[in-house]
Amino acid sequence: MIYVEDLLKDLTEFIDFFIMKYKYENRGIVKKFRMKSGLNKDLSEDKWCQMFITKSAINHCCKILLIKVFEDKNKVLPKLNNEGFEHWSEMVVDLDSQYNNIYNIALKDILTVAELRRAFKISDYDVYEIDNELASYIINKLLNYEFKNITGNELNNIARLLYLNNQNIEYFYKPCPAIEFIKGMEEKKEILI
Repeated sequence: MIYVEDLLKDLTEFIDFFIMKYKYENRGIVKKFRMKSGLNKDLSEDKWCQMFITKSAINHCCKILLIKVFEDKNKVLPKLNNEGFEHWSEMVVDLDSQYNNIYNIALKDILTVAELRRAFKISDYDVYEIDNELASYIINKLLNYEFKNITGNELNNIARLLYLNNQNIEYFYKPCPAIEFIKGMEEKKEILI
């Protein structure tokens, strides 16, 4: 059973950690996105950059959440759930320094499933990467949750609440592929198998 309040708290903490970590990184690239797009020009440069990194954090958060959901539902081989970590702990000597590599393997594996690729489409929001510290943080948080029985509606509500916690971020700049995928599942009434 998923306790939405606890899950939202953990996801929000990850988003805050992500923002704190990358607040001043890739600022030049982000400013270039702003200039090239011409979108949201009414915002100050600092506010625009802050909203961009927040939306990037939400997109990465939803990517990791989707990987965990699809692993728990046996759409892909487990890597980021408890079953996957049992195998990793047997194979990897220094597991604590390999979370980002495990995440990248999980990401590559999920891209082999054609119907899931759209959620992981490369976008401007991928200018920031999940490093070992971030991967360790979110993976260990999500190990506490079992998503085997989560519905598309529940997943959409979680994504919607992440947006609501960050006012007007949904309409900022460009859509996030992971969020759009989740919304699309709900709109099409797709059932997560």
